Amino acid sequence: MLKANLLVVFLGFAMIILGMFSLLGFVKVDPLTLFGFSLAGLFLIIADLLEDLRDKKRDTLSNIWTQTLIGGKMFLYMFAGISIIVLPFIRINLEWLAKIDKAVVLIGFGISLMIMGFKALDELQKFIKKQI
Repeated sequence: MLKANLLVVFLGFAMIILGMFSLLGFVKVDPLTLFGFSLAGLFLIIADLLEDLRDKKRDTLSNIWTQTLIGGKMFLYMFAGISIIVLPFIRINLEWLAKIDKAVVLIGFGISLMIMGFKALDELQKFIKKQI
């Protein structure tokens, strides 16, 4: 498990380097590849949301719902991988792509903010319960 976690950290670091190289003009990332990264990010964010939901509701969820959330998370991970590896090789109308890419980025950012807010509220509730 440690190797998998380290791989994720190093892939994230590599994406940051790619972004900096793109900013400096050392590399050019084509729109379809960028869309693949955006879509993968959206899938990973939703997977994180499902994991948080499962963890928070662990005591009240039936076994079937727990397994469904785990399956959904794996499904989203698979689609994130496909978005990064397969999608850049598919021919897609670039006009359509620009509209969808903006929507994916905005939805992903919105979900990220919601997750951050839910986690902060959860921490606040835990703090309040300790004070009472």
